[in-house]
Amino acid sequence: MKDTEPGRSAALAAFDRSLDRARTACTVLDSTPSRDPSRSEAVATTTLRFHLDGLRVDLRLRADGDLSSLSGLVIGDFDHVEVCLRRPEERLRLFVRGDGAFHAEGLRRGPLALTMERPDRLPMVTDWFTI
Repeated sequence: MKDTEPGRSAALAAFDRSLDRARTACTVLDSTPSRDPSRSEAVATTTLRFHLDGLRVDLRLRADGDLSSLSGLVIGDFDHVEVCLRRPEERLRLFVRGDGAFHAEGLRRGPLALTMERPDRLPMVTDWFTI
């Protein structure tokens, strides 16, 4: 069935119960957007840091015109971690390198959150933030 009503997918995603047991990672750093003087005025960078249960996630968000990118680093107690980028209308699994680094490019502006899952642990989820 085709989604004929605007926003229907986003509304259904808002009622997703798959993360009801997830723990919320605390935001411990949220910088204001800064401009890179060596680049175009349209480029702005924001830094976020989340922490929970021995795991820290550092994020760098970069807005460049209509699109944004993020790069992140997971630091802490894990042998394996899965990071997913969640938007109201989609969920995107990000590749996490052995050193904990991950990234996503070509992101449209709007709300998103990250989930981190480790074996034998409750999932972690960040608060929603806007890029």
